[in-house]
Amino acid sequence: MNVNAMMAQAKKMQAEMEEAKAKLAVKEFKVEKQGVTVVVLGNKKIKSIDANEVLLDPEDKDILEDLIVIAINEAMDEIEAESAAMTPSMPGGMPF
Repeated sequence: MNVNAMMAQAKKMQAEMEEAKAKLAVKEFKVEKQGVTVVVLGNKKIKSIDANEVLLDPEDKDILEDLIVIAINEAMDEIEAESAAMTPSMPGGMPF
């Protein structure tokens, strides 16, 4: 494969990766955990958090906080997994 063909292939792959990244950035990942719903965008920005009123007991504040953390972390894991699945494997020997 000549250098020009390799550069064209690299540019094409870069454009495809940028397109996939843009699509992922606006995709919503919704996780529900025992009355807590978290929606996180693919760019890892939290869009919303909703807690069932039953969980709004001042005496159980720690439980609510833990559920929020668990839901956010799970959403982040889903984003990472989808991002990894979208990343094309690099042709042999290409350093990027």
